[in-house]
Amino acid sequence: MPPAKDDALPTKEMFRRHDASPPYAQPDLQPGERAYSCQPIDVLNFEGKNTLCCGGRFFMGPDLKYLFVVVVLSTIPVVSFAMNSYDIFNEFLPGGMFWSFVPMGFWVILMYNLAWAATIDPGVIPRDPAEKNKKGKREFTKTVDGIKYKWCRTCRIYRPPRSKHCPVCNNCVEKFDHHCPWVGNCIGRRNYVFFQWFIHSSFLLIVAGFVLSYIQLSLYAHKHGKDLIQAMGNNGGVMITLVVAFLGLLPVGGLSVYHAYLASVNRTTNEDVNDVFKRIENPYDLGFWGNCCQVFCPKLRRSQLLLKNASPGPKKHPPGPKRTADDVSQAEKRARGVSGVDLQVNPMAGELGSPKSTV
Repeated sequence: MPPAKDDALPTKEMFRRHDASPPYAQPDLQPGERAYSCQPIDVLNFEGKNTLCCGGRFFMGPDLKYLFVVVVLSTIPVVSFAMNSYDIFNEFLPGGMFWSFVPMGFWVILMYNLAWAATIDPGVIPRDPAEKNKKGKREFTKTVDGIKYKWCRTCRIYRPPRSKHCPVCNNCVEKFDHHCPWVGNCIGRRNYVFFQWFIHSSFLLIVAGFVLSYIQLSLYAHKHGKDLIQAMGNNGGVMITLVVAFLGLLPVGGLSVYHAYLASVNRTTNEDVNDVFKRIENPYDLGFWGNCCQVFCPKLRRSQLLLKNASPGPKKHPPGPKRTADDVSQAEKRARGVSGVDLQVNPMAGELGSPKSTV
């Protein structure tokens, strides 16, 4: 007997539609609107463990010490190399001092993407305040269009399939990849592209630093008639770059290759580690080029944590003349059930207050 219509397996298009636009998501961006801005999130109603700076404009993880380690380890070798290599390059290589500042170019790209990945909302799903005071157990899963949404008892929401609750930040994150201690933040839908560019630019910086340091030491040895070991002893500034690059070559290179692979098959780290698609076909796989385009040129989405009055919404007609409590007769107040106190304390009664006003 064929399965009932309600029990039919959801199609790939249905999985992708719920991944791209879950029920709680804000509307798609309109022309002129920006997904990444300096609008503050709703700090008063936020319950996660994240560090919020500048009034909620910067959204960072609870532990930032490894982030400072990354900044130091990437900055000191670049500055040291630029200050101690330009004279040799200027004498022997075409382009001269240009080669001393090649690592600094990769450093700028690295720091730009690191700053974005570490300071923006990765895609936290807002908690449902209506569920806070409700008692009783909830169903573990809820099915919408054949797609199962799992209940999170901490965030009091049904989260989409690719989302997960991060125990470090204490939030459910859309398209959760992993919590990266080096970035100090969760890696999710909104900052995954910056994390990808951060990893790959870090690897390119390490390769450039290692190769150019070796070339500088070889040229120095040739100029002064010394062997490579003696040249290393006489160039402490360049040796800092060479040693740091050598230590980071394999681990960062491995991460770069691994995340490039994940991007090519459209999987998250969480899905790959837990073998989510071991027995079933990945419904989000769009092919190599489609997957890479989705990762490196993603469709932008506003944060779901923005203040309600800060997020763009449908256009409204200009409001008419303001009316004070004295302008409303007692008969009108009784007919509408609105008191003079409501109008004075909450001038937006009708939008935020209860009951709604029909003025």
